[in-house]
Amino acid sequence: MLFGFLFFLLGLTCLVGFFAVRESRKSEEDYFLASQTISPYSLAFSSSASKYSGFIFAGFMGAAYLNGTMVIWLGLGLLLGHFLVYALTVYRLQYMNSGGWALSIGELLTFWNGENRVLLRRFIGLLTLFFLSFYAAAQLKAGGMALEVALGQPLYVGILLSTAIILFYCWAGGIRASIWTDSAQIIMMTLSLLLILVMAVVKAGGVANLVTRAVSTVE
Repeated sequence: MLFGFLFFLLGLTCLVGFFAVRESRKSEEDYFLASQTISPYSLAFSSSASKYSGFIFAGFMGAAYLNGTMVIWLGLGLLLGHFLVYALTVYRLQYMNSGGWALSIGELLTFWNGENRVLLRRFIGLLTLFFLSFYAAAQLKAGGMALEVALGQPLYVGILLSTAIILFYCWAGGIRASIWTDSAQIIMMTLSLLLILVMAVVKAGGVANLVTRAVSTVE
């Protein structure tokens, strides 16, 4: 298990970093936007992996174990919420940033209608730093917990290892490396979840028995 875990983390990360560096065009736009050459499918994979990696394997599964089938409503709510956000904002933002002159949503809002709002830029930067710090901390803790449960290593070992890996591929290939790594991760996550589902059905003796046991955890 240790060999497979390290092979996936280190091998995949090094491979993605290598190809990302090869594709890099050594420009600021390429580092932050990958020169706008990333396919919509890779972006969708990356977005899902970024939002749900630690949440699915640590948070959502724990909530399902404690509360049973009622967590289905949480999943449906998240699905509907993300659909509305993408349907109402993505195409408008893409239209406003035609030409790729803005490297972030914050920069796009700062130069709205051609004006340079310095105070808004600083506020967005502080807001982003504040909330992403909590997000990054949660993801790193989830990685540390996974390593602790799977391999019996201390929590801080997994956190330090995850931090080193993330810093490496972000430094090496920018947003392109991050998206490619996320895409590989979401494929592995999907296959893992399907395997877990199949094993749960087999272990419970059928779909009906699995549903009965899940419902009984709420009672």
